[in-house]
Amino acid sequence: MKIIDQIKEYNSVCPHCESKLNLSEVEVFEDKKFEANSLEFYESELKKVQKQKERIEGLQNGNFGWLANNTKAVNVGFIMERMVLTLDSFNYNHNDCRPMFDPLDYLIFEGLTDKGYVENITFVDVKTGKARLTDGQHRIKQTIIDKNVKFRSYE
Repeated sequence: MKIIDQIKEYNSVCPHCESKLNLSEVEVFEDKKFEANSLEFYESELKKVQKQKERIEGLQNGNFGWLANNTKAVNVGFIMERMVLTLDSFNYNHNDCRPMFDPLDYLIFEGLTDKGYVENITFVDVKTGKARLTDGQHRIKQTIIDKNVKFRSYE
């Protein structure tokens, strides 16, 4: 299968047993056969991805100065915010993570999946390169440190 061969370096976690899986080893379709409409959709999406890749490569070869570099850094940060859960160095169970992305990236309910109860609630913001917390994020951090956090239930 072309798509699986192209993503050999990607890993996932089994939602049932939580063992790590290399996506290239996962049997997605019985006998590796696509139905006709599935194959058409796959080929269409693959062409879109290839066009986007060519466009990105063209932009990378251009000289757009600091604006392009800043834009690339922001885009890399944006992508990393969403991809961080797939990294081996991410030390939280991805099933415990809830995305917010603004003003912070994740709210993590540590222990919820493995133990059935929450041991800690952790606020996480993903930063890449030279990025730092914004003033608003610093204020949120200080509010958490000061223990000015409440729980409310609306009925």
